[in-house]
Amino acid sequence: MVPKPTEIGEALERFLRSAFSIREGDSGFDRDAQLYDSGFVDSAGVVELIDFLESTFDVGLQDDDVFSDEFTTINGISAIVHRRLATRVSPDEATGTDMSGVRPFVYETDLRQVADLHRLVFGRAQHRAPGQFDRYVGDIFLDNPWRDDELPSLVYEDDEKRIIGFLGVMPRPMVMNGLPLRVAIASQFMVHPHRRGRVGLQLARAFFSGAQDLSLTEGMGLVRTIWEGLGGTTLLLYSIRWTRPLRPGRFVPSFLARHGTASIVARALTPVCVAIDGLLGQLPQWPFRLAAPRAAGEELTESAFLACLSEVSRGRWLGPRYDERSARWLFAILADRKDRGRLRKALVRGAAGEVAGYYLYYLNPAAISEVVQVFARDGAMPDVLDHLFHDAWAQGSVAVSGQLDPASLQAFCQARCLLHGSGGSWILAHSKRPECLECFERGHALLTRLEGEWWVGGIHPSSDPTWR
Repeated sequence: MVPKPTEIGEALERFLRSAFSIREGDSGFDRDAQLYDSGFVDSAGVVELIDFLESTFDVGLQDDDVFSDEFTTINGISAIVHRRLATRVSPDEATGTDMSGVRPFVYETDLRQVADLHRLVFGRAQHRAPGQFDRYVGDIFLDNPWRDDELPSLVYEDDEKRIIGFLGVMPRPMVMNGLPLRVAIASQFMVHPHRRGRVGLQLARAFFSGAQDLSLTEGMGLVRTIWEGLGGTTLLLYSIRWTRPLRPGRFVPSFLARHGTASIVARALTPVCVAIDGLLGQLPQWPFRLAAPRAAGEELTESAFLACLSEVSRGRWLGPRYDERSARWLFAILADRKDRGRLRKALVRGAAGEVAGYYLYYLNPAAISEVVQVFARDGAMPDVLDHLFHDAWAQGSVAVSGQLDPASLQAFCQARCLLHGSGGSWILAHSKRPECLECFERGHALLTRLEGEWWVGGIHPSSDPTWR
């Protein structure tokens, strides 16, 4: 028998008063009170609330439920739960079994089910061909040079041995204040559409209980709520993005297309925007005019990358640790990511032939090119950025974009870059060691897209890379 909304509300009110120490005499708390805006429930409490509802009423809540305006009051939440119960969209009824739990991913026996789950969650448009997906999973999660058997990827399996959840884990060795640091990157976090909620929570909890010192991912929406609810934090300084328009007129339709405007509308604007670029380029004081760079560039080798990164890492409290083998593997994998664009990597030298810095980016002619990493010696960032922007412009890019390194903020502002959020996606961290998070809070960590989840994920960067 389905309980009435009032009965659900009574149970929910008792839980909230007990879990969040809300006094009986609190005049601001009733069943129509705004739970979040009024401060009764915080981000950590949302996770507890979802866990309570799903375990108490055996109901499967969806993303649309949690993010709806109704999910802000006791009466609204009670109505949602009642509707779900009335239609019997519950975790157990979705598959006819009880859930059995999390275990390590086994490539030989689990790959096909994980591939099927990926196709179901992300759709055929985002799914790779069978052979490509096999190679992708093997390359990223099994054959990477930092593989650690104590930090495996995870699956959630029901009682009938069906995989209904997956969380890919890539170990990344780093250094903090000269000492080794064990880091794990979470990627390809996916759960069967009918089993979200508890399955996602248990996968996340199992991941956080691993042997790593620091966990990192990139996510938005519910994944950010779950991450923070389980003790994680959002790295605000490292979630800032920069964009340098190279052809401002043509940048507009690319920007609109990336942010949801119909492609036919964006294409219709292109001829007008091309004409605008032509007119603006003739202005003598046009601020986006690109002069020939003073610095010279050459192909970036693994050894040059390691030497330069070692120098720019000095003074950072926390940063990555690479060697020849891992650098060679990274360059090969990055070059293979044709869906991101064509990889270009350059070592930049100053007028006297000295090394100024380097950059790696994915070239996308007639679109926005995405920078993976750009670094420079002290005082040399303007020359490196000039070379990067001119190279992308010469190859037909309309703009260049990347993740901001807080230490280089002034140089990017002086280079007329626009600073903005990343479309709702955030860099997220979790650690049992407060000193790890302090490195990010103070801007003393070296963390770029190369060390994060951005390039690992197999879907478009404007989508949520970790939760479906």
